[in-house]
Amino acid sequence: MSTAGGSVKRLKDYYSVKAASRASGIKYKALLQRIARGKVEHLSFGNMKLIPTHEVERLKKERASC
Repeated sequence: MSTAGGSVKRLKDYYSVKAASRASGIKYKALLQRIARGKVEHLSFGNMKLIPTHEVERLKKERASC
């Protein structure tokens, strides 16, 4: 699916910060800090932040390797 401005992703391809926190095992506040520092790919819509599924998978792998 695409629009004149680029591609449109389905909402199911994204996690809320809370859901990403649970799925990755990273504490909610720590994940927010990573987002603020630019270490986690995300989309922002006002106060809402969405993290792509592939980024959550990367965070899981990163956490497992520690």
